[in-house]
Amino acid sequence: MQPRAISVPGRLTPLRLFVSKAKGLPSAFDCSSQPDKLTDLLDETSRYPMAAASSLTAVQPVVGQALRGVIDEFRGILDEEQRRELDALKPVPDTDAILVFTAKLDGINRSRRGRSVASRLHTILLAVRNFCSIADTFVSSHPEIAALVWGSVKLTMLIMSNFTSYYEATSNLFMRVGRLCPLFHEYLILYRTSTRLRQSLLDFHTSIVYCCKHVVEAAKRPLSTQIFQALWNSFEQEFMPDLDDIERCSNKVKEEIALAKAQADAQEHQLQALEREKAFILRRTARGFFSRTDNTLDSMREWRVQSDTRKIQKRRQQLLDSLSTYDHLRLLKQSRLKRYRNTSNWIAQTPEFHRWVDGAVPLLCCFGKIGSGKTIATASVIDHILSTQGSDCVISFFFVDSGNQRSLSADTIIRSLLRQRLNPTDIPQDVMESLERLDPSSGVNDLVKLLRIMMPPARVSYIVIDGLDECEKPDRDKLLTALSSLVLRGENIRLFLSSRESLRGEIEKRYPAFDSLSMSCPSAYGDISSFIEDTVREKIQNDELAIGDPSLEEDIKLALFHGAQGMFLWVTFQIDEICAQHCDEDIRNTLKDLPKSLTELYCRVLQRIKSRGHGKAALKIFPWIVASKQLLSLSQLREAIAIEIGQQYTRPERLYNDIKNISSWCENLVQVDEEYQLVQFAHSTIRKLLIEEALDSTLAEFRVNLEEADHDIGEICVTYLNFNDFTTTVARRAKPILLPSTAQMAQSALGYRSKSVSMLAKLHPPSASKPVELRPLQNLMENNASVKYQKLVLGYPFLEYASTTWILHTRNFRQEKTKTWRLWGKMVIQGHNLATVPWGDNTFDANGPVLEWAYDARHYPLLRLVASSSLLSDSRKSRILYGAVHNNDTDVLGIFLDPHDLSTRLNHMLYKAAERGNLEVVEMLLATNAEVNAIVIPPIADTESHRVCKREPYKWREGETALQVAARNGHLRVVERLLASQADVNIRNPAGLTALQAAVDVYHPEIVERLLTAGANVNEAPINGPNALELAAGRGYLKVVEKLLSAKADVNASAFPARGPTALQAAAGIGHLEIVENLLSAKANVNAPASPNGGKTALQAAAWSGSLMVVERLIAAKADINAPGAPEGGETALQAAKRRGHREIQLRLKEAGARG
Repeated sequence: MQPRAISVPGRLTPLRLFVSKAKGLPSAFDCSSQPDKLTDLLDETSRYPMAAASSLTAVQPVVGQALRGVIDEFRGILDEEQRRELDALKPVPDTDAILVFTAKLDGINRSRRGRSVASRLHTILLAVRNFCSIADTFVSSHPEIAALVWGSVKLTMLIMSNFTSYYEATSNLFMRVGRLCPLFHEYLILYRTSTRLRQSLLDFHTSIVYCCKHVVEAAKRPLSTQIFQALWNSFEQEFMPDLDDIERCSNKVKEEIALAKAQADAQEHQLQALEREKAFILRRTARGFFSRTDNTLDSMREWRVQSDTRKIQKRRQQLLDSLSTYDHLRLLKQSRLKRYRNTSNWIAQTPEFHRWVDGAVPLLCCFGKIGSGKTIATASVIDHILSTQGSDCVISFFFVDSGNQRSLSADTIIRSLLRQRLNPTDIPQDVMESLERLDPSSGVNDLVKLLRIMMPPARVSYIVIDGLDECEKPDRDKLLTALSSLVLRGENIRLFLSSRESLRGEIEKRYPAFDSLSMSCPSAYGDISSFIEDTVREKIQNDELAIGDPSLEEDIKLALFHGAQGMFLWVTFQIDEICAQHCDEDIRNTLKDLPKSLTELYCRVLQRIKSRGHGKAALKIFPWIVASKQLLSLSQLREAIAIEIGQQYTRPERLYNDIKNISSWCENLVQVDEEYQLVQFAHSTIRKLLIEEALDSTLAEFRVNLEEADHDIGEICVTYLNFNDFTTTVARRAKPILLPSTAQMAQSALGYRSKSVSMLAKLHPPSASKPVELRPLQNLMENNASVKYQKLVLGYPFLEYASTTWILHTRNFRQEKTKTWRLWGKMVIQGHNLATVPWGDNTFDANGPVLEWAYDARHYPLLRLVASSSLLSDSRKSRILYGAVHNNDTDVLGIFLDPHDLSTRLNHMLYKAAERGNLEVVEMLLATNAEVNAIVIPPIADTESHRVCKREPYKWREGETALQVAARNGHLRVVERLLASQADVNIRNPAGLTALQAAVDVYHPEIVERLLTAGANVNEAPINGPNALELAAGRGYLKVVEKLLSAKADVNASAFPARGPTALQAAAGIGHLEIVENLLSAKANVNAPASPNGGKTALQAAAWSGSLMVVERLIAAKADINAPGAPEGGETALQAAKRRGHREIQLRLKEAGARG
């Protein structure tokens, strides 16, 4: 079959024909071999208007017709009242309304007891809502159909909430459907320009509405029919065809998303080629050529609009993702599922809560011990606000998750709070500009400013944070400071924090007034009683707890209440222990010996794991949960624990077939999130027990060494990524396809004698034409292969984790102990098809981003690879070395430090280490060629930012030794180490200053004493400044003066030849009687003349300072009352007292014979 030619005005033949005639292309691009496939992929008119013709346009069914039909069927099974309710639900709400709806849903049926399950519905509701928010404009026959889809799904849930027997099963069904829903951000960018994608999404939501119809029909059946159906089919069996249909439609959507992405890439590539050709022709003044191709230009303009729209939407999503990708909803939904009906309702009834809601206080804290139910209480606060205030308020929340290290960061928390306030389809321009200015290193203050913008005073804004005590203190300080600046300055902002009581002091420092609630109050204990009542009754009804004597039920409840000590967590595990007993006697014995603490309880659980033969499985599982960088899914963990270091390929026979029983194996210490299927410890205290507690000898094997676990996971990741499975199948890259130049393709399609082709050839000679890589179109054509690739990756669930976190788990790699060291090094240096790297560029450039990332992350093995590279520049090496000195990072210093370095860099590094008091670094540098007595001139920036003393004329900026800077900054241990290395204690800097003067200047008496012991010259004076004694006396350092006098300091020395004051004159000038006494006792000359340039005698200085007691003491020491003043600007003692207004001193001097 010959390829069909499609006529397009102008110079270009359709891409279909170009591909079919291009030389050297693979058969996949041969129209003759696959004409239908190629036509099917390229004929989408909205995406490729230039490659379509009216002759190929088929009559399409009305878009949304099937969806409209099933909605009509859904309406048909409703009664009149329900149809009116459906019509009232038509408007598509905002995203916050989903939280409001699920918060209220559980409370509709007041007869229902047990856990909350409405959170299971959040994912599907949000997915349907997001689709409906953009779908109405594309449903040609009935634009209101999107609202009907939303209303149908919501009404189904409202109807089912009144059927107690069906409600939990239905919520579980919809939770499973929610897992199949396509992600909004994946199709949002492509939706408007892909008819096929839009149709697949309509089909998907058609299948959901059909399932809703089936659910309502089942609930409306007569009771006898329901009983009959239950005998023959389980709930799951009945709805399995619906789930299968929804899953089929979901997979189709995924395929269409992949195809739409490839088509968009191909269109972008072709558009760029066209624009380059147009620009070239216009530059050669052939404007007339394009005047005859108006259709081509129209198509180009349309493509450009589509491309620009996609770019804007893509950039918007990139900005949101760069801000935060943390799933803040997961723990809220998880907490809701754990909450039993009516528990924690007491919080909303307290006066403290009402004052907080009314705005009387900006902060409400909930304090409680470990396991007391603070997280459940926090979830109830959120639900109460949503239920009572709805969309009239703005609420942002964050649950700190100890199992997710990222959530413990203040930066993550603030970013998540901000991200919650941004709608991906409607971000104000000023906010977009602010997001553009943000980057991963932006400080919390920048984020808080933007968050304040997103919380306008017109509406009440709530911020709710649970688990503050899980964060480390630096992050707590940063977070509390940021939130206080937001809350205390902002109007209508309310903050709720839950934490252990130990953090009360930290909070009080930043918040002058706040209210608090305690989980130890009587109302909270009432919650525990209700929880025990409901849980025990549920266990008995589900045959998990078997008792012979009915009175034993009350004994169990009473024992649990008294043993709980306010801890829901303790009750949860202890009920499991009771349920494990086989007879009433064993239950009673258990009740007599209840554990007194969580630690004792956990140890009993570990013993139970061992006794039941699950110890081996637990020993494999625990290290992964302890050390993983993010939560693993159940399927990922199943694969991970089956891998051994050095394994060459997958070993399916090692996979646990019954991994779904993991919670049972681990006696519920490990839980699996029912919606996300993520594996985690039941509480953060379990992780701490396995890492920190000293377990007895029978349980010692359960202890997890965090560093070793992290190292082993790193080795397993490296092993896994190099499986032969991936080397031979998954990781193989297709060779790029090159199209001939545009002119060559035109010649092939139109013939060599075409006038248009001739003109194009003249304007675009062969030398200017290059082959074009057709990778985007290749992606499009290989769509089926791409889908197969994705399905293959689904068969390796651990791949997603290993490919993104492998480098993070290799921080503890050591060449001498790491089995996969060489393989890991090869992956880093040569790159790897499956392994992503956090520094962006997968190439290994010793001077590039890999070095920056490795240093910031303190990834020492990676730094060793960089340091061993011959391409590492000396300037980059210097930056790393100085950074290591600054941060006292001996590990980095040990990697990059060359002990034989002959440059002056080592002297500068020694100086900086001494300045900062980094003893370990000083030790390392002294073992090199660093000169201990070298005088280093610090950069001007350092002298301004790091100098302790800025009093002139003590000019340390002219240079100083390591000993001098250590003495000046008070680092005694560094001073002792430098002296031990033969540092010259009396060396003078260019200004004549010594280490002793440096220590005296900023009052370090211990260092003064140590330097004197080492032989410091006590009378050494700088070129233009005071000696040590005069400096100490003039500063009032009595203790230092005494040490210097004991060291035989010259009490009458003058630091400034013929100009400087003596120590006595300096002490009198500040009125320090004790120092004056000490100096006089040391034979200080009371009548030493004043220095010529404005100096004063001791008595004149005392009279000027206003110290009557010093004046009295100097008169008693025979000071010359009438001694003349200095030749320049001098005055007598009486004149000085009179000018300063010291009347008592004037009278005393006159009594002593002073002449006026």
